[in-house]
Amino acid sequence: MTKAEIKKTIQENVTLQIASDWYSSAEKLMHFDDGFNSQYLELCCTNDDEKFDYALELFESECERLLTEMLEKVLA
Repeated sequence: MTKAEIKKTIQENVTLQIASDWYSSAEKLMHFDDGFNSQYLELCCTNDDEKFDYALELFESECERLLTEMLEKVLA
């Protein structure tokens, strides 16, 4: 999977529910690895640490963006 494919997959699959579950998780890295990563990206099966780190960074950014948007709507 290329970085472009990873980015597309994250943008298409991360929902507000996934973001909320990740945010409330005590161990966010484990939540990403066991949940989103295994179900959607399957990067836990790869030895490419760079792609895993890239996916994790994008995933966290997307979750934070969705949660911020939700909070802004609630406060508006």
